[in-house]
Amino acid sequence: MNKNIASLVAAAFVASGSAHADMLYTVLDNTNTFASINPNTLAVTAIGATGATGDFGDLAYDSVSRTMYWVAGRGNNNLYTINMNTGAATLVGSHGVNDMFSLGWSGTGLYAQATNGAVYQLNTSNGSATMIGSNNIYPGGFDFNTVTGQMIPRSAGAGDIKSINLSNGSATQLGNSGNVNDADIAFDAGRNRYWVSDYSHNLFAYDATTFARTTVMNGTLPGPSAALEYVGAVPEPETYALLLAGLGLMGTVARRRKAARG
Repeated sequence: MNKNIASLVAAAFVASGSAHADMLYTVLDNTNTFASINPNTLAVTAIGATGATGDFGDLAYDSVSRTMYWVAGRGNNNLYTINMNTGAATLVGSHGVNDMFSLGWSGTGLYAQATNGAVYQLNTSNGSATMIGSNNIYPGGFDFNTVTGQMIPRSAGAGDIKSINLSNGSATQLGNSGNVNDADIAFDAGRNRYWVSDYSHNLFAYDATTFARTTVMNGTLPGPSAALEYVGAVPEPETYALLLAGLGLMGTVARRRKAARG
């Protein structure tokens, strides 16, 4: 019985990392292809065509519902979800905002910013945008830092790193990561790192505390990318149930043994 319980718990731990592996995702603007980037090997794998067009858009991942959202950017004022297995984009609805280049999931809502500095919350049911304020950032993209609880935009070109107040849209300067051409940013908590992709086919890594560039990977990407998102390991719901069941059985056995000895 003990071996069976131990095997059950071990299986749960192994399975817990198998749902969505440690991975970066991007949309290559020249072909509008959804692709994955292995953060360990930097291998790029084309997943499939989105079926929609746009430039300088952004991705955001809701780890609770496991939904990848996409604003396609210039020339396409719509919000989509992307099938992470096929790359196909499904229309959620129109947000109606020109040049919406940034998108981020805060844990409780979906936020976006246009190049005129206006910050919006997007309705995930129909795509509609509600303006919450503005700042002076021309965004290349942004992402939510789950450690500090901040929405982090990276300005296009100059590379300023700021945080956005999601109540009024105002921005606070945090640091500078250096000039990168039309780049998006993605937060990787496990590595304490910001990943940045740019329109010149490059991928960069920055220390998330100091913003110092730690890695330059020139020409890594097969096409220009202004959309980047990191997805960590997300266990399946049934894995949690399996783990809890195993731990519960172990606790029951331990209590019975203690009672028998007493």
